[in-house]
Amino acid sequence: MFKKLFKKKKTIEINFDQIDLNLSDQEKESITKFSNRTDKERMGEIMVLGDKGDQNFFYLIHYAVLYDSDLNVRFAALKRIPNFQGNPNFDLLINNLSKSGIGENLEPYYSMMLFRLGKISETDLNNKLNNEVTEKENRKPLKSLDDARAFVQDHFKNNEETLWIADELNDPIGMNMAIVADGILKAGYIPDGFDQKDGYRIYKYNKEN
Repeated sequence: MFKKLFKKKKTIEINFDQIDLNLSDQEKESITKFSNRTDKERMGEIMVLGDKGDQNFFYLIHYAVLYDSDLNVRFAALKRIPNFQGNPNFDLLINNLSKSGIGENLEPYYSMMLFRLGKISETDLNNKLNNEVTEKENRKPLKSLDDARAFVQDHFKNNEETLWIADELNDPIGMNMAIVADGILKAGYIPDGFDQKDGYRIYKYNKEN
């Protein structure tokens, strides 16, 4: 029991090769310390540093919005990106966010950020927000194998289809999705990646020609 109580927390190791910044040793150490704090602590730090817009801490905003393990921390960093427009690596971050599946997974805050930067119009923003609301109202993540298989059978009719799967249905070894995928493949569809949302994934499929 005492061993469990006083067991040292495992240190999170950062793969700095994936970060497109020329980081100093001090900055790498700062990111490592940051990533090993609690979600609440990281959120608070991003909010304070982000609101100040201190260019010396742009690297931490860059790391948090692209790689943090907690979605809410990423949201907090994303909302404060416009405060760092003067940074020489600002365009690099925006380009990284524009890559498939990155900014899309941070909606609606991603579009709100683009609007603040003048990269999309108010009409585009409103359309995106309305689509998000409609999408959430009309679709709910599926939580059982029977529901997922029935949805495929009843709704997979177009050239492009999506399947919303709750995280709880995504078992660690992927057995449930393998069972669902069997019916999808038999229906003539091939996988086209997925978007991770808060609590569920949206799997994409294309009809084979």
